[in-house]
Amino acid sequence: MDRYRSFAELEQYEKVNEDYRIIVKKGTSPIAIMAPHGGGIEFGTASIAASIAHPDHTLWAFKGIKQTGNRILHITSTRFDEPSALMIAANAHTVVTIHGCSENRMVVYVGGRHRELGLRIHASLRQAGFNTRISGKSALRGENPSNLCNQCSSGKGIQLEISAGLRKRMFIWSGENGIKGKSESFHRFIRAAKIALAR
Repeated sequence: MDRYRSFAELEQYEKVNEDYRIIVKKGTSPIAIMAPHGGGIEFGTASIAASIAHPDHTLWAFKGIKQTGNRILHITSTRFDEPSALMIAANAHTVVTIHGCSENRMVVYVGGRHRELGLRIHASLRQAGFNTRISGKSALRGENPSNLCNQCSSGKGIQLEISAGLRKRMFIWSGENGIKGKSESFHRFIRAAKIALAR
């Protein structure tokens, strides 16, 4: 259960640039790559989103930057109403949101209302050696029209839920300092996602 049911409620108690940070980089394509639970909320998702977005697509990321307890900054995607996020989404033809789920097995759940793009992403990631699935859990399917990924002008976006097991594999870790680099799996994932978006 989320502590905050809206961004307006969150910002009453949490401070920008102290508890969270918002990153926006405008691109030239009609696609926006968004990570609403980045930083310490769902580790690695903002970095994955930034690499997929660069250099052509718009990036929007919300990053939890608390020393501990970033999970309280999580607002579910069907209620995610941060104003700049909604503006970025509305100005994009297609939104792809990058999320992290807690599973330890290495899997990517491809969801959202954009069936054609979803199939392209499935195929591209599988060809690159990744295990992709459609989840039986409604929260991971991203089909609700209120979901952030579907707030784009077409009303049809993509939600990628990347398991904790796969995200751990995508980074090089330092026991003391956390993430210290990106692995071959990270770069292979980014290439596959870019190929699907370019078609």
